[in-house]
Amino acid sequence: MKIVALTIAIAFTSCFGKHPLKTGHVGENLPSIDLLLLDSVTKKTTIQLNNSDNVDAIVLLLFSPDCPHCRVLTSELIDKIQSLSHIRFCLISVSSYNMIKEYSEHFHLERYPTITVGQDYKNSFISYFKPVAVPYVAVYGKDKRLRQVITGKVDVGSIKDIALQ
Repeated sequence: MKIVALTIAIAFTSCFGKHPLKTGHVGENLPSIDLLLLDSVTKKTTIQLNNSDNVDAIVLLLFSPDCPHCRVLTSELIDKIQSLSHIRFCLISVSSYNMIKEYSEHFHLERYPTITVGQDYKNSFISYFKPVAVPYVAVYGKDKRLRQVITGKVDVGSIKDIALQ
């Protein structure tokens, strides 16, 4: 019941601006978040998806398909994807599989090899970060250690600056 209430709170929390958060996780290694990928069969963890050494940063982005700020951020991400080629993005949602799939199809996210979309089917992200709003962006450096978490309205330029600092 707590997870359902938290999911509803995240879905309906409005985002007013970019807010760096103190999570207590800064400097920690990339967590293993369980994901159901959009083929509806494959289950992977964030560790398995991000085991390449040729990326400069990893960004975990918790989104809700009906969040307007998430939609703007995803659109901007696609528009600037060429300048972000060394950053791996993992878009994660606790929404229904169908809603996530429709979101991905709307933005044609399957076209972008540096973007992975998955459902947090075990609520691993929620349990680890305890987010209160979306978008919720966790930026990890090349060393796979958390640099910063930002929630609310955020732009790709800010994410890139944190990722490549």
